[in-house]
Amino acid sequence: MKKIFSFFVLTVLFTSIVYAGGGSQQGGGLAPGATEGGLPIVNNLLTITGISQARDMRTMSNDIRVIQELERRTNIRIEWEAFPIQASERDIKFHAIVASGDIPDLIDGGIGPNIVNRYGMQGLFLDFAPLLRQHAPNITRAFDNPLEGDLLPYDINVWGEITARDGKIYNIPLISASNAIGAVWVIRTDWLQNVGLPMPTTVNDLYTVLRAFKDQNPSRTGAGNEIPFGAGQGGRTSRILPMVNAFDAHMDLYVDYSDNRIKYGPVEPQFREALTFLNRLYSEGLIESDYLTATNAQWLARAGGNQMGIFLGWPASGLGGANNELQRLNSSFRFEPMPPIRSASGRQYKDTFITGNAVGYRTSANARTRYPVEIMRYLDYLFTPEGTLLNDFGIEGQTYNMVNGQPRYTDYIIRNPDGRDPETARVQFGMFFDLLPYQAGWSSHFQANETVAPWTVQAWRTYQSPGLVEPPMPTLGLTEMELSRRASLVAEINTFKDPWIDRFIMGQEPLSRFDEFVAGIRRAGLDELLVMLNAAYDIYRANM
Repeated sequence: MKKIFSFFVLTVLFTSIVYAGGGSQQGGGLAPGATEGGLPIVNNLLTITGISQARDMRTMSNDIRVIQELERRTNIRIEWEAFPIQASERDIKFHAIVASGDIPDLIDGGIGPNIVNRYGMQGLFLDFAPLLRQHAPNITRAFDNPLEGDLLPYDINVWGEITARDGKIYNIPLISASNAIGAVWVIRTDWLQNVGLPMPTTVNDLYTVLRAFKDQNPSRTGAGNEIPFGAGQGGRTSRILPMVNAFDAHMDLYVDYSDNRIKYGPVEPQFREALTFLNRLYSEGLIESDYLTATNAQWLARAGGNQMGIFLGWPASGLGGANNELQRLNSSFRFEPMPPIRSASGRQYKDTFITGNAVGYRTSANARTRYPVEIMRYLDYLFTPEGTLLNDFGIEGQTYNMVNGQPRYTDYIIRNPDGRDPETARVQFGMFFDLLPYQAGWSSHFQANETVAPWTVQAWRTYQSPGLVEPPMPTLGLTEMELSRRASLVAEINTFKDPWIDRFIMGQEPLSRFDEFVAGIRRAGLDELLVMLNAAYDIYRANM
């Protein structure tokens, strides 16, 4: 693989030199047959090429009705090719395409910002920055004020996220309200009623609830097999450790906005206090005894089988999935979202390390495309009110109708005649484009889920309030050498850190050795990593 990758790099470097003198029209005039403004974008049908990731239900094709409608409105047709669905095969194919020089006009940015920006800085991907200023007023407005009017847990810095180290922009992203949340805490509220306790808000409250879940037979089965605190969705330590936030601690890297510095939670004193609490829970049998090896199937069997009290999971697949199973047993059984536990200092938040990212890399373009202006205008249309309506709600009269000036899904989505749930019906109709960027607020998601998955909507509403979810780690523009060094340092740190954390929780190492734990992380290269990341973060902030 190293030899193959070296070949790709050499070929890409050669290709970038050749392409540097290419005839890109960016910033120039329109291609023959293009219109000056409005729709269609071109008078004569224009065909461009695109490649995106294969998906189980949403692989891009011209058989999808929303894509057909986009072609009808814009007069631009995209001939689609799909990456293999397996990530390893996808990456091999992507690098091979880049190395060959036969790059489609549009490229799915799902390969990740680091790869996108690396190839962009080598001259293979189009710099959208000058085109945005000239031909994309709707995208520009969306980036300046993302999801304007929607309630969001944190401020979204789109410009900082998409600007590469060289100050250029090689990708147009999606912006999604629901993506901002990530996993949430959930609790059996019927168990709370059975033990006569309110929703826990402090660490002491939480301990009291977990103790009652252990001792007072909240399942009312008499089996004595209740698991007060479980590893959600088979997430193992990553779904147990987030409880450190209740002690003002962080699981990993995070930005301290009081001084705008990137820091590392596990070496801070409050992390020791949090581990002490988790060790107490584990030693008293309040944490799932096999959390370190539990699988997703085991989680679903336990959470959906009336055995688990609290876990961290995704609003749809976690909270919704567990409730779907519980409802088969008894319609009164239910998990509901639990707000983050408030710390002694009064802070209440969910960690950067487990948050969602409202900004996701989506569409890049070949630097040598013959149609940069047309592509920019096509992407800009997706951010117009009409383009957003098409993405979020589909086609009027088919998937939605206007009611009192607002779009409302029809029965094709809410009560699909083929028995599809609303999410599947929306995706198969073509909403929430796979390759293409878009901006999606809360309204469509609430509508689609309020009847069939009210728990999911409840979780979103609980966690959308500002401050409850920390912003994700910024997408830092690192050089290729820095990316390699970062990967090496992170691997070295995690290899040392992760086993120690589990030994602390399980009582196999005393917390009196915490200073040795911190020293070992520093020896693994933490200080070098923080210097590197903070230098890149200073550049990121300059691009905000």
